[in-house]
Amino acid sequence: MTASHISLFNLAVYLYDEGYYDSFKARTEEKVLTGMVQGFCNSALVKQGLVFHQAESRIFDMGSGPCDTSLLYYLSTGFKCAKVTVRAVDENAQYVGGQDLATREHTTYLKSDAYRNFQVAQKEFNARGIELDFRSSQGDAFNGQSVANVSVENDVTPNSFDMAFLSHLFYHVAPKDGLSSEQRLDNALNDVARNILKKEGIAVAYHVAIGEKDDNYSFQYFRDNFGSKSSSVALHSNTDAMDTKDPATKIERSCVKQGITCRTLRVNTKLHFSDELFDDTGKIKNDVKAIFKNPDRYQELLKTPELYQDLKSIYFIVQRSANEMSADKSETGLDNLMEKILDVIQDTSDEYGHHLIMHEKMQLITNPERPIEIQEKVDAVLQEVESQMGILYEAAAKKFFERGQHQGLINQAETSAKVVRSAIAE
Repeated sequence: MTASHISLFNLAVYLYDEGYYDSFKARTEEKVLTGMVQGFCNSALVKQGLVFHQAESRIFDMGSGPCDTSLLYYLSTGFKCAKVTVRAVDENAQYVGGQDLATREHTTYLKSDAYRNFQVAQKEFNARGIELDFRSSQGDAFNGQSVANVSVENDVTPNSFDMAFLSHLFYHVAPKDGLSSEQRLDNALNDVARNILKKEGIAVAYHVAIGEKDDNYSFQYFRDNFGSKSSSVALHSNTDAMDTKDPATKIERSCVKQGITCRTLRVNTKLHFSDELFDDTGKIKNDVKAIFKNPDRYQELLKTPELYQDLKSIYFIVQRSANEMSADKSETGLDNLMEKILDVIQDTSDEYGHHLIMHEKMQLITNPERPIEIQEKVDAVLQEVESQMGILYEAAAKKFFERGQHQGLINQAETSAKVVRSAIAE
């Protein structure tokens, strides 16, 4: 990739669609690892006679984003059936089609990211002998009306899904229509557990989490302490404020409050950074740190694409605009963020290079009306997955770097999905 292919991101407004997600995804094995974890989970579910049925399995993707995660990672391996039906909902018009909530511009479904990823996935599903029935819809994932959100002429009925994916969704739950973030989170979880899932259905959530103790170094630490969590900050972003601290813990508490069973497994991964950040002694280059603290100099980074993508990965964590952060002279401002996060990246490395630790939680949520034997089977699945985590960690990192996943910034969803399948096969 050459500098001529890159243009500077909007400094005045954090626009989620400006490639931040692709920069993040190209720098972390998180998708490869969780895809492998989910693939192994799928196999364990099959052994227990859950979710994946011979004739058809129905999957709900809540807050789907561009639908690459569910179609190209989580459903890429681990099961066989004649047909998989996927219904997805997200508010982002570019992702799933519809009208942009801020600009009012319209994106047709055929030009959406979801449709593009569906086309890729359809080829892969066909090669596996599986029919893929897919549709995405624009809607509010937190309004407690998921069935209506994905229905066309009432073709989706309550309690009709075998599995629901809640992947990196609950960072974005924000106050709306007189309801607090906590109330909307409760609504969403209750909706999934009691209205979306069949009695024997399972919801699977993945969210980056705070470390178990003394965490002042991880991805979620920086998101919680520097992220877009005030209404004034949200005005400089086209995505909802990062209002919910440590969402995985909030999910656990909400489930307890609402009588919903939630089982949790810790999954740790990394966000990698390029060697361009460092001088010959392994220290952050002084000039690089100065540029990262000064949006007026970001244009200089276009000459060094790897550094530019390092910068975008950091902004993906906080999801605030560069100008707004620069104007913030408090402890949550740009200067303090860059000082602290670059120091942590400098001091955190292994054989694969410098990185930021990403603590994550995988959570399995069941319908409160499920028979007790279903919960026993789900617990057995989680135990089986947990027993393989060491092997999965090693395999994910190896595959990620062997295939050069950390190099280049093109959307690598198709390649990543193949990495997942090949790793599981081995």
